Amino acid sequence: MKTRAQIKLRQTVIEYCRLHGLAPFEVSGLYDLQHDCSRPFPNCGKPGVYAIFSETGVYSETGEGLYIGKASLRNKLGPRLCGHFIWNNERTMLVPTMKRWEDTPPRYVQTIATRNPYEAPSLEEYLLLKLQPQKNRSGVYSRILQ
Repeated sequence: MKTRAQIKLRQTVIEYCRLHGLAPFEVSGLYDLQHDCSRPFPNCGKPGVYAIFSETGVYSETGEGLYIGKASLRNKLGPRLCGHFIWNNERTMLVPTMKRWEDTPPRYVQTIATRNPYEAPSLEEYLLLKLQPQKNRSGVYSRILQ
């Protein structure tokens, strides 16, 4: 069963593709940082955008995301996400590396693979504008909205 967050993200990506006359991008399923960590991140070798969700946010009625980021010209999704998470001491799950996650720890990641690296920044800005995740502090539109 798809969660509200997955549906909302997928619909927004489809809306973006229609708006720009693009074929739909590949949107992954949810990657669970506690249970899927033996597998690589979805779309790890591709450029694109990722969304990070808390456990409560992904299942909430609003489907709120915590953070949206991109991997474009110099990075692919896998290495970019590795900058956000490290193994715990027992090497049983991935844990966040930044203080921004202390109050609401991330639990799930979802990725959107773009066909070209230059598409990721535009898609990221569109998702920031439409979804307004609570932990994003950068981005053209998020600065305008403040």
